[in-house]
Amino acid sequence: MIDFQRLFKLLIRRSWIILLLSSLAGGAAWYYYTNKTVPLYQANASLYALTRNYSDISGKVNSDSLLVNRMLVKDYRELIKSYKVTSTVVEELGLNDIPPEAIAARVNISSKNDSNVLLVTVLDTKPDRARDIANSISRAFINKINELTNGNNLSILDVSKTPVLPINLDHRMKIITAFMAVFLLSVTAIYFLELTNTKLQTVEEAEKRLECNVIGIIPKMSIK
Repeated sequence: MIDFQRLFKLLIRRSWIILLLSSLAGGAAWYYYTNKTVPLYQANASLYALTRNYSDISGKVNSDSLLVNRMLVKDYRELIKSYKVTSTVVEELGLNDIPPEAIAARVNISSKNDSNVLLVTVLDTKPDRARDIANSISRAFINKINELTNGNNLSILDVSKTPVLPINLDHRMKIITAFMAVFLLSVTAIYFLELTNTKLQTVEEAEKRLECNVIGIIPKMSIK
């Protein structure tokens, strides 16, 4: 059975190795994510649905209405990614190097807090292009919905502004994870090395294992 007191002392003696390896792992993770991660910007435009109602006569939220709303959002999610809408964006913005399928992959639409407000979200590596796509696809989507429903059911509430900061450059959790992973691996490695070590390290350990008293010690000497 492992002597935990001995293991604790061993970990204290080897703490500089553990901290060194963990720090190197954290530094390597910081360098990698800082230099290899492509900045990703998120632009948001909000729309307003004019015809949906979530309350009954008493003013309480109607569960059937919420269910219909969720179903509509699913339909909207498919429609906003449709070729008719995305190809209109490509043509309007002159994005000849980006196919409509790639535009669809960057766009999402969701209901904000189960309300009449819809949030159109666009991710892109360029902040200006993210803004332009968000605004263009909002207009194209509204036109398509109004064309399909023969009405004016949707309108733009807030146009998208240029995002300032990327959303994927906060790597603190990744760096901490790398640090802690190597820290735990180092402690585990030391534990197993100690577990499989059959050498007698101290006089006390020799007396304990052999169940006899030590009567003398031969010092280690270097004779030249």
